[in-house]
Amino acid sequence: MNFWLLIWVFVVVFICGIFVWSAQILFKQKKAWIDFAKKHTMDYARNSLMKSPVLNGLFRGFPLTIYSEEQPTADQRGRRFRTILQFELPGGMPVEGIVASEANHAFAQSLIDLTERYMPPLSGFPETVLIKTRSIELLEPYMTEERVRALQALMTIKSINAMFIFDLGSTYLRFETPDPMADTAKLERLATKIAEQAKILALK
Repeated sequence: MNFWLLIWVFVVVFICGIFVWSAQILFKQKKAWIDFAKKHTMDYARNSLMKSPVLNGLFRGFPLTIYSEEQPTADQRGRRFRTILQFELPGGMPVEGIVASEANHAFAQSLIDLTERYMPPLSGFPETVLIKTRSIELLEPYMTEERVRALQALMTIKSINAMFIFDLGSTYLRFETPDPMADTAKLERLATKIAEQAKILALK
């Protein structure tokens, strides 16, 4: 067997291995998500065989959407998949704003209408958490110590990119992770932690 044939065989075996590994993860994810959907009576959109499903419904009183999103890598040369959990909180806020963990700073900075940066007067609040708003004066009464601590808890979850984005009409908590959440118990723990803090953050 010549050298180039060996290389070709290696490449084929490697690609097949990656495909099998990815398929195993995907099927575990589908099983975990359908179990989660059944437990919480959420809608489960199956999607095609090799695509992640989409979950929609209420979780602990909050509308929740869970899905997988394909994104470009930082160098734009490859693709990566992220699991997204998005909670919708009732009503709007007194002013537009965003709270973003470190990985989401670039997006937060791109919102040019949000010109003021707010730093809560809470000892130990991480500087890596960016809070921007159109008006500190309107935002400050909302930022009670309890809510600031809730935001700190959510924005510093390990291996999670988090964002709390709001305006006068709508309020969302968005979480992004490279973890496919292929374990029902792990998905349950994360969703529960978010929902517990969402109760504190909600105005209604």
